[in-house]
Amino acid sequence: MAAMVSAYFFVFLALFGMVASDPDHLQDLCVANKAAGIKVNGFPCKEEANVTEADFFFSGLANPGVINNSVGSVVTGANVEKIPGLNTLGVSLARIDYEPGGLNPPHTHPRATEIIFVLDGELDVGFITTSNKLISKSVKKGDIFVFPKGLVHFQKNNGEKPASVIAGFNSQLPGTQSIAATLLFDSHPAALSHGAGVFWSLPTGNTMKFNVDGSSHGKPGRTGCGDVLRDVASSVKDLFSGPLGSMCSNEAELIDIKTACNFMLIHMGAFGAHCSLV
Repeated sequence: MAAMVSAYFFVFLALFGMVASDPDHLQDLCVANKAAGIKVNGFPCKEEANVTEADFFFSGLANPGVINNSVGSVVTGANVEKIPGLNTLGVSLARIDYEPGGLNPPHTHPRATEIIFVLDGELDVGFITTSNKLISKSVKKGDIFVFPKGLVHFQKNNGEKPASVIAGFNSQLPGTQSIAATLLFDSHPAALSHGAGVFWSLPTGNTMKFNVDGSSHGKPGRTGCGDVLRDVASSVKDLFSGPLGSMCSNEAELIDIKTACNFMLIHMGAFGAHCSLV
């Protein structure tokens, strides 16, 4: 009987270990030693004798970042790569600055939940659930909004003046995966030259297709990106003046489609940001 109890006890410990969270610290701190050649889940610890106050300090979020890109926003991170003392602590910050009309294109943070606090301006923000429901809201100075871990989300400054937010993460290095860049450019750089298509499915099962390389216009190469944006904008406009009336059985369904199209147009902004790169 004692042997059976012991067996059950050890099985319980094994199962508990499988579902338990990260263990508590076994030391006061573990400042990242980024110069070490060893690769672990995080960074190995610097010798405590070599730790200084500089390992826990960063002033890079005090001022707006310099925006010099086509999307009109810039992210300044305050993570373990900038603050070595964050290693193993599971937290980090970032500052995001937006020009009027600026967009932080659809992206995900695979390792962290994000919470933003609006410092200045007004933003339209939102995320998409795994059941394809859009959760969005307009936020202003002093407001807070949360983006759940791993879900596609965005922010857009629809105001006439610059906007800024401070973002918090429950990870020392949350990671950022841009949807447009990942699917269309960074992962498959040859896709443009092979006439890859961008598809949006309609409620009836119909599909709109646009040739990314612009071949339908006889303009391959650099002009393809501009062509696809014009095609999409034209087709979305045509949808509301024609096919939607016969597709939708009620007003609620029409509203859902309009919401989806609004998000698609925001995503187009992310797509258009790469026009100068192809």
